Amino acid sequence: MAESGFPEAPDWNAPIGSCPAGTHMAGFSPDAAEWVELWRELRHDFINHLQTILGYIQVGRGERSLEYLRHVAQRIQEAGGIMTLGILPVIAHLLLKGQELRERAIDLRVQVDRGWDPQPWQAENNARRLASAASATIESLLPTQDQSEEEPALCLRFCGPEPILKAYWLGRDETMAMVELSTFLQEDTKK
Repeated sequence: MAESGFPEAPDWNAPIGSCPAGTHMAGFSPDAAEWVELWRELRHDFINHLQTILGYIQVGRGERSLEYLRHVAQRIQEAGGIMTLGILPVIAHLLLKGQELRERAIDLRVQVDRGWDPQPWQAENNARRLASAASATIESLLPTQDQSEEEPALCLRFCGPEPILKAYWLGRDETMAMVELSTFLQEDTKK
């Protein structure tokens, strides 16, 4: 750690063997192409937002550019809420799932209640099961999508301890799917 408090920049001239093991192997993971595609999409969105803001400023619509900037900042802040889930493999899984849904013009919104406890899900097996349950829940709701909605948003709400997860379409009053802790406990007793 540098005196500034920021991590030190990597030494690009150092031999590969001196890099942390995961650093140079990350590009060879099976989902590397999906991460690169996600990066491209985020970069494209960012540039598009900057061009929109610049366009408003160039035509003398400073107030509109400020309005747009606030809207974008709010959306980024909402999207960042996924990080409070506290389970990195599940966060990564849901980021990629969100990208997949965006390609179908569906916005995935992840909410995490203050009472959510990530600790029981840190073990790899538990994290995999939670990610699978979240995906299965998403898939179960897709056939119920209202095709007349212009900007459909599918919401996942991590609650815990009971239920663990609720899912619904934004703008509809009812919870359409729930995942209970008992589901996971039953799986454990079957083994």
